[in-house]
Amino acid sequence: MGLVFTALSMNFLRTKIILLICIFLSIAPKVLAVDAGDVLIVTSYSTDSKRIVDFVNSINSADSRNKYTYNLLIESLSCGQLSTYPQWHSQLNALIAKHRSPRLKALIFVGQEAWCTYVSGDVIPNLPFYGCYVSENGILIPKNAQQNFAAWNPESVNLIDLARSKGHAGGIFNRYDVPTNIKLIHLLYPSVKNVALLTDNTYGGLSLQSFVKSIMAKQFPEMKLFLLDGRINSVAEISRKLRTLPPSTAILVGTWRVDCNGSFIVQGTLKNMIPEKSSLPVFTLTGVGESSVAIGGFYPDYKINIEPILNDIHNYDNGIVTKNTYFFTHNSYQFNNNIMEQYGVKTFQLPQGSNIVTDNDVLVRQYKQYVFVAFIVITVVLALLILVGVFYIRNRRANKTLNEQKAILSRQQKELIKAKEEAIRSDKLKSAFLANMSHEIRTPLNAIVGFSELLKDSDDNDERNQYWDIINTNNNLLLRLIGDILDLSKIESGMIELVPKRFDLSAMFVQSYSSLKQNIKTNKVEFKCVIPHKQCYVFLDENRVTQIITNFVNNSIKFTQRGHITMGYEIIDEGIRVFCEDTGIGIASENINKVFERFYKLNDFAQGSGLGMAICKAIADEQHGKIGVQSKLGKGSIFWAWLPTPTEFTD
Repeated sequence: MGLVFTALSMNFLRTKIILLICIFLSIAPKVLAVDAGDVLIVTSYSTDSKRIVDFVNSINSADSRNKYTYNLLIESLSCGQLSTYPQWHSQLNALIAKHRSPRLKALIFVGQEAWCTYVSGDVIPNLPFYGCYVSENGILIPKNAQQNFAAWNPESVNLIDLARSKGHAGGIFNRYDVPTNIKLIHLLYPSVKNVALLTDNTYGGLSLQSFVKSIMAKQFPEMKLFLLDGRINSVAEISRKLRTLPPSTAILVGTWRVDCNGSFIVQGTLKNMIPEKSSLPVFTLTGVGESSVAIGGFYPDYKINIEPILNDIHNYDNGIVTKNTYFFTHNSYQFNNNIMEQYGVKTFQLPQGSNIVTDNDVLVRQYKQYVFVAFIVITVVLALLILVGVFYIRNRRANKTLNEQKAILSRQQKELIKAKEEAIRSDKLKSAFLANMSHEIRTPLNAIVGFSELLKDSDDNDERNQYWDIINTNNNLLLRLIGDILDLSKIESGMIELVPKRFDLSAMFVQSYSSLKQNIKTNKVEFKCVIPHKQCYVFLDENRVTQIITNFVNNSIKFTQRGHITMGYEIIDEGIRVFCEDTGIGIASENINKVFERFYKLNDFAQGSGLGMAICKAIADEQHGKIGVQSKLGKGSIFWAWLPTPTEFTD
């Protein structure tokens, strides 16, 4: 259920660091100030770091505005759970005796336990005493242990009246307004007839319980009060009791820090005990649970201004006795917007002047001191980083020139190596180009020359026609080869001229289909054309699109002996995708990436220069498009090219 005693040890080191920082900050302004004597500060808890930090910061802030300075002596009464109260009187007397001297000008008690122990015992005459972070009402601390601690039921006492009767006293006090909180509960939940008060195993828990009991008995006798007492109940037991409360009950959170086992409790246990969207509304009398379970409440803001106390100490030391030495923190309506939404409470239902905060606002308020300390630590770290940075920059500047020279030499060396590699590669490409072209040009020329000689000597008309067809075919092959070479050279030199225009892609495919159909010489191959739209207007270079699909189809014709060849297009991804699918020999997976390289041929015995696919890729790249192939060896291939263009189509 979240009982964590080790949280204390985790906070101990942080508390000491915070105190050391605060004491260090208090030393600087006092170097030139006048020593006005000692003030003994006795805190109730050595672990209550937030209160100590708040208090010391307040003294430092006030002290810097005054011309007198007190030497602060800080001691801890080390009050833990409530059952240790019989030792508090002797411990407190020992701490005061330790510092008792003519220099001691006043006593300041931080926290309920230290203040009430002193007021309940023997007060030192002619020494002013003050309380901070204490309540107006409390219980007296007996010097002897009660026989039945769990059944101890002390009466609530007005500690201000008691302090006035014992000497010159004062301080900054909190008033817990029980009637206003009960009225608030009735305002938002008129049907509530019972109140369940949650208090822990501390002096504050028992004193608050006694105070609430007395107020409820006097002003709200018709309401039943359930006590969820941390003195006799563990977290699990209180959680079970919460589930058995009557439906017409509101939970009022008082204190919650130590349970009956003496274990210090982390803040999250409240949320574990009282789940979200509880059937019973939850309010807070002290602000405990404001960020986790409580809708809200009317409670003190706990802000203190220590300057009036320091002024009173100074006046008393100089023989000036002030009557008004008691000050009170401001109470206000505080509500948590997120928890209000969980319970369905609307803003218009709240009392006038209510302050609505979010969980983040509450957390900032709770941990602002840690933020301040973190700021100081970060500032110191940044200063060290700046010093390191200055040395680093100086060292870097000293080596800057040398590094720049090294970089220049390295860059020049890389450029020379790259230029050499480019020259070697260019020479190899030139050699490969000449070798391939000499072979490709020689093949049709040999056929033209050879069959021209045969044509001259032949008298048979059928034979002459056959020779003439061969010569004509090789003429066309030679012309196509020269055209491909010129096209590729223009594209690679940047001299290609694209002439985009608006044309009907469907009509172009019909025309190309009729022309390419003549190239298929076998009836074992079915040639099809897929035209998805009756008209499809695009803005591209029509000749280049025709060139791509023509190369795709001619390539399929060369390697498809049976089955089908299908050409077509489709509109996709803000462009058009032209394709040619065949059932030819296919391409092995290891050769797929070579298809669009120059002079690559699947079959060295098939006609063609191997430049067609390289030209298609160059055209697609020039028009910011894409090109690719999908193929399975022995099954066929699909060549495609995607070109970006606006489209307008009709079906």
